[in-house]
Amino acid sequence: MVLDVVDAVVHSWTDDHGGSAATSVAEAVDVIASGAVWIDHSTISADGAWQYGEALRTQGAEFLDAPVSGGVGGARNGSLTVMVGGQTAAFERMKPTMAAYAGRVTLMGESGAGQITKMTNLICVVGLVLDEAKAMGISLPATALVGRFLSDVDALGGADLGWCSLMMRQRQFVPESTEQPEGK
Repeated sequence: MVLDVVDAVVHSWTDDHGGSAATSVAEAVDVIASGAVWIDHSTISADGAWQYGEALRTQGAEFLDAPVSGGVGGARNGSLTVMVGGQTAAFERMKPTMAAYAGRVTLMGESGAGQITKMTNLICVVGLVLDEAKAMGISLPATALVGRFLSDVDALGGADLGWCSLMMRQRQFVPESTEQPEGK
């Protein structure tokens, strides 16, 4: 069963690949049977993914939060990157299905881990976003602040440390008077 906010996308999928189209989330959830796996390719909160995973497990089903990167072009040519959070057995069972439309499908950890990885991916492209915004004459002050933080991390020698390097930057520049007491 397929569900999307764009009806034409759902009907195109079912016309090409079979299956049926749900008209609402409630309808899609009603058909979740024991042993089923719900794959959500939207970008949602990590907490939301964890909650969906828990709710489906109570029904004997599994949930994979599996946001994608690669855009429309990646979807059309089968080169999407899928960042998956969920149970290993459900991932292994559904990996061949996702590989049919993605170039790379990776289990990142438990429920919510796919969303956190997607968020990290979005942070990593801050420089590109700022360049495009500047070219378009758009101001993005919060994004610019994150960009400055990433520049600070580079200057501290943490360019290759990944998204956790932002915490290194925060620790470097936090005034001692605002630090938490030990054990907190």
